Amino acid sequence: MPAATLPANEAQRLRVLASFAVLDTPPEDSLDTLTQLAARLLDMPIALVSLVDADRQWFKSRYGISVSETARDISFCGHVVEDGEPLLVSDALEDSRFADNPLVLSGPQIRFYCGYPLLTLQGVTLGTLCVIDRRPRTLEPAQREVLELLAKLVVSQLEYHRDRLELCAQQRKLEAHADDSARVELELRALTEAAQRASQAKTAFLANMSHEIRTPMNAIMGMGELLLGTELSPKQRKYVESVRSAGSNLLELINDVLDVAKIESGKVELESVAFTPRALVDSIENLMQARAAETGVVLACHVVAWPAETVVGDLGRLRQVLVNLVGNAFKFTKQGKITLEVTRLSLEEYRFDVTDTGVGIPLERQDAIFESFTQADNSTTRRYGGTGLGLTISKALVELMGGNIWLESRPGYGSKFSFTVNLPARRSAADAVATLGGADPGPPLPTWPPSAGGGAAGSIPEPSAGVCILPSDKLAQPDVRILVVDDVEHNRELVAAFLECFPWQLDFAHDGRTAAEMCASFDYDLVLMDVQMPIMDGYEATRRIRAHEQACAKRRTPIVALTAHVMEAEVKRCLAAGCDGHLGKPITRAGLVNSILDFARGSPPARRREAPLIVGASTAEPPAEIAHLVPRYLDACRARVVELQQAVGSGDFDAIAKHAHNLRGTGGAFGFPSISEHAGRMEQAAKQGDRGATEREIVELQHYLET
Repeated sequence: MPAATLPANEAQRLRVLASFAVLDTPPEDSLDTLTQLAARLLDMPIALVSLVDADRQWFKSRYGISVSETARDISFCGHVVEDGEPLLVSDALEDSRFADNPLVLSGPQIRFYCGYPLLTLQGVTLGTLCVIDRRPRTLEPAQREVLELLAKLVVSQLEYHRDRLELCAQQRKLEAHADDSARVELELRALTEAAQRASQAKTAFLANMSHEIRTPMNAIMGMGELLLGTELSPKQRKYVESVRSAGSNLLELINDVLDVAKIESGKVELESVAFTPRALVDSIENLMQARAAETGVVLACHVVAWPAETVVGDLGRLRQVLVNLVGNAFKFTKQGKITLEVTRLSLEEYRFDVTDTGVGIPLERQDAIFESFTQADNSTTRRYGGTGLGLTISKALVELMGGNIWLESRPGYGSKFSFTVNLPARRSAADAVATLGGADPGPPLPTWPPSAGGGAAGSIPEPSAGVCILPSDKLAQPDVRILVVDDVEHNRELVAAFLECFPWQLDFAHDGRTAAEMCASFDYDLVLMDVQMPIMDGYEATRRIRAHEQACAKRRTPIVALTAHVMEAEVKRCLAAGCDGHLGKPITRAGLVNSILDFARGSPPARRREAPLIVGASTAEPPAEIAHLVPRYLDACRARVVELQQAVGSGDFDAIAKHAHNLRGTGGAFGFPSISEHAGRMEQAAKQGDRGATEREIVELQHYLET
């Protein structure tokens, strides 16, 4: 059994590892969350954050294994530390390096191993994020990319931990030398700025992670949705439906992880908006009716002693908690009844109860049920699905709103989840007059879906996420003209394919400056504005459009930002630049059409919603709607290879990363997942400045396109 040799920078590596002050410290929730996320996403029984010191590998975070460390000379992770590259072992018994390893023959009985290095900004390998299985297997390129992203997030958490310790140490030092007040003030200011930079770096990392995952998901899910609209054999439709379910689950997981990260870093800001409580309950009931019809489980909603007044609170977060609790109830209830009941406890305090007749939760598991990735038993994820983060998010949001959440449950009889929040009433003279007159205060909010008579019944609008079906007479509005702005030609073609069956007129611009010029010369009914573009980005283009409208006293053109950035700060940045709305990628046909109907001037206000059509993987062949575009797309890819070769010759890694990013987001959409895979690896190599790896991927991509 050959042991891994020591890397050339071993002395420096050990010094850097020691500077993190993390060895032999207690577990941390943030790292445990990432470890469990790796295991869940890749369907592995074991996942570890392994740090390698002089004589051992020590597990800072572990999932699926009880030991806390092993000797370094028998560790798989030692081989990753040796050369700083990922290691994948499909079958350890067939690999001469590990066939007689004690960790293979006994102990955890490792057969499969995949580890990615935990690389610091200085290029030092601290250890690995690794996943392990007791049977031979392999990982797809997309799965390896997910593991690599999670490894980077682990390093970010470790660096955040180190910076926080350094900050505390410096603060203690300053307190001990408080006599020099001027120096203390300057150093404290520097420390505060360093802490702010660390927080901003973490937020930027989360935003980039969201963008990097959502960008390829846009093409994958969008083209998959187009495929569902074509003629498919029963077997093909089954495959696409499976892909739709997997893609939907992945998006749910991404959203949940980002929510947890935002809550942990204090980035969640509550809003105070006025809404009618009855409308909130009605919207939940309307949203869940499809689940009730599908499962046969009865959904009943009751409001006890509800006042005829408008209340103030964070409507979006409150609705998020209720959707999660009612959705969980449907997940674990196969027959019987689910009840949503709201009771007014005092002038401002309300209690929400969600009761089901499902499987119930054992008493010994109830205290831990609100922890991250915790479910009723270890087989829950496989049997019922879900991320194990929903209740964690719900508890954090309820407590953020000043309330409490708890449960009562009995196995075999069902569960009852309850929470309280304060919802102060919005009182005004108009409210008092309306109440005295026996009418609801203020104008009713629009219904969703609209009532049969087209009027409003006080319910809140739901997010645009379904298939939008309109009467034919409402569709016949060819005078609605839309400008689509995106620097990637294939993204523009995707929007055109989605809207092919609608009579709207489309114009296209490939950068922000062109878009601003076109808006200055023509009065568009809507602009769909990509954010990241060369020459001029979407933010600046929007600002120029707004400035021109103001200078010329023109009416305001609705602008919807179209981007993979979905973090709250990015959405606010779009709105601050002058956008009227934000449509996050991956785009669906329903989301795109609903955004047009919501914002375009002259679009019909009445429409009805159906169940969402979401799919989540690229197809083996291009959908019929875009098959005619494939030859031109491949020609464009070959031309892009020439540009990549020129860029690598001049060492322009920024240009390589940009070209690779565009190829990565379009290959799968056109039925060529290998293009996306090569481009993804090329983009990572370019960002790391790895010329050799970049050249290899360009050559392999060229060979693929030629054959």
